[in-house]
Amino acid sequence: MKKWILAIIIFLFPSVIVMFFLRLLGYKIGRNCRIGFSWVIVNELEMADYAKIGHLNFIYIPLLHMGQASYIKKCNVIKGSICLIIELKGIVNQFNYMTSAFTHKNSICKIENNAILGVGHTLDLTSDIRLGAYSILAGKGSQVWTHGFYHSKKTHDRWRIDGKVEIGKNVYIGSRAIICAGVHICNNCTIGAGVVVAKDIVKEGLYVNQALRYIEFDPDEAIKKLRKVAEYIYEK
Repeated sequence: MKKWILAIIIFLFPSVIVMFFLRLLGYKIGRNCRIGFSWVIVNELEMADYAKIGHLNFIYIPLLHMGQASYIKKCNVIKGSICLIIELKGIVNQFNYMTSAFTHKNSICKIENNAILGVGHTLDLTSDIRLGAYSILAGKGSQVWTHGFYHSKKTHDRWRIDGKVEIGKNVYIGSRAIICAGVHICNNCTIGAGVVVAKDIVKEGLYVNQALRYIEFDPDEAIKKLRKVAEYIYEK
């Protein structure tokens, strides 16, 4: 009931009145925080000094922690079993879509100090995503995926494979990149526009697209090497 009262207050009233009621309801709200006309439906909300949420966002998640001077701009959709943590001066720009598939636990999306999530990106938070300090998911239209599927060649079985994505510090990712499930990107990398990152990047530097190539793969053998967490669901 408390989270729905919070949502109605945030949506209907100006920010000054909203801040008063949030503190009255026991939420941890710092100085000079602002929330625009948005739907914010959360079990736990914490906003440090100067944290801001813009207009026309739809946020329906268990937990939202915003560090000092962090900012969620306008027209974002953030929903599902997601714990969103935005650290000092982290930014979620506009028109982003963050959601999770059915999962056995809450996923964590951490946007670290001075990291920026750009415009119109899609983040699948079936598993965790970390965007390291000073990193930028830049431009528009990139996708970060934390699950995929294996299809058996012998039966009609289909298994969901979850894998968290770790993006290190000081990483730049260009427009329309695709980051696949389970990928780790080391610090100090530049990922070119339109690149598909399907394996770990462990060496600093610039990465651009590669030519299409064939990789031999047997899903029935690959599934045996993964840890089963639920019926037809495995983790890398």
